[in-house]
Amino acid sequence: QVSCSIVDLEPPPAVCEAGEGYGIGCESCMCGDDGQFHCSFLCCYYDVEGLPEAIGVGEKFGEFQENSLAECICQDDGQVSCSIVDLEPPPAVCEAGEGYGIGCESCMCGDDGQF
Repeated sequence: QVSCSIVDLEPPPAVCEAGEGYGIGCESCMCGDDGQFHCSFLCCYYDVEGLPEAIGVGEKFGEFQENSLAECICQDDGQVSCSIVDLEPPPAVCEAGEGYGIGCESCMCGDDGQF
């Protein structure tokens, strides 16, 4: 069983000393010469069966949405961007023994020339 509790996250202080670091979750901040934190993201969070998972910036993952496949990537702003990938159906005629798979579906061509 997974047990969770909410933790209040304090924002970084408004003023900091140059070179001071601050990080929380996927966000990493460094204090500049101007006394302000400058932040960037090292990862993104995305939902997997109701629980957050982290993925590194630039990393890709696939996600099924209804009958479509979404290809997603973690952007450097900490957001996940997804685009739908067109899934081509298997050809109408195939050679016996030929395999075809997409997502969770696996097909094998029978002696009748059909998947």
